[in-house]
Amino acid sequence: MYNLTDIQKETLRWIVMKIREGNLPEEFSFVYLDSGDIRFIGRGIGTGVSDHPPMTDGILNALQASGLILANTNDQGYVSCTLLGTAYEAVDSNFIDADLESVRRRKHNLAKDGIAVALLIVGVLITLVANIATNSIPKKFGPYLWVSWPLLIVLIIVSILLLLKQ
Repeated sequence: MYNLTDIQKETLRWIVMKIREGNLPEEFSFVYLDSGDIRFIGRGIGTGVSDHPPMTDGILNALQASGLILANTNDQGYVSCTLLGTAYEAVDSNFIDADLESVRRRKHNLAKDGIAVALLIVGVLITLVANIATNSIPKKFGPYLWVSWPLLIVLIIVSILLLLKQ
């Protein structure tokens, strides 16, 4: 699951975009400058990487904790990063986790199944109440005929609402 802030997401989007443009390799390094800015170093660094979003240790740690990037800092302060395949998936899906989406679909399907079962029960009840209302039942249920028509109307309304919800 991606537990990222908007700035962290924007940083990853920028990295993926620069890699796809060919301005940044999937394995890249940078160094923090005294000004607080960063400088990308190494081969494969193209133009257009100076307009980068924030790239703090915290942002890189969050991306790494989400399984999107590997980042290591050496003794000289150089930060080496490797983008993982999940980073592309995260950006392409707008950070919707595939596992979370499948759970949502399963819950939606369970809800639809529950509605189908409710419709079946309501259908059986409509049949029974219609029999009562049309006096096609044994005499011992005669005293309850007055309830059958309002109950039939309520059951039909419930079935219509369940169908609309499905």
